[in-house]
Amino acid sequence: MTNEEAALAEARTSGLTSDDARIVRRIVAGDLAAFELLMRRHNRRLYRLARAMLRDDAEAEDALQDAYLKAFRALAQFRGDAALATWLSHLVLNECLARMRREARRHNMMVRCRTVAGRSRTSSRRADTGCGILESEPRVCFQREPR
Repeated sequence: MTNEEAALAEARTSGLTSDDARIVRRIVAGDLAAFELLMRRHNRRLYRLARAMLRDDAEAEDALQDAYLKAFRALAQFRGDAALATWLSHLVLNECLARMRREARRHNMMVRCRTVAGRSRTSSRRADTGCGILESEPRVCFQREPR
């Protein structure tokens, strides 16, 4: 049995199709055209997944691009325990969830700053902008809430 036949036999037992295994090997060997093929093959489904999670076209495109970058960097460590499509989907989901967490933290910070600003408005300048609290009392906005 040749090395390629052994690799294909291993791929069949690991959840990878022989075609996916070939693409992964080509990408790891530095074939950028193979990565483009991988992107074209999975892009529609992965974009729909990102769009469904983020509900914003531009944000979904950015998340997908970042997930592709992570995939390219990590493909050499891809073990093949699951199908390549499943692994890519997990990368996209994790990127979307990270973006949603960041947005939630940003939103919570702004709400908290507005609340603190509302309690301490003393000048018309701060009342006009709603953000003067960051200039006068920055520590208040960036302290952690007690648990």
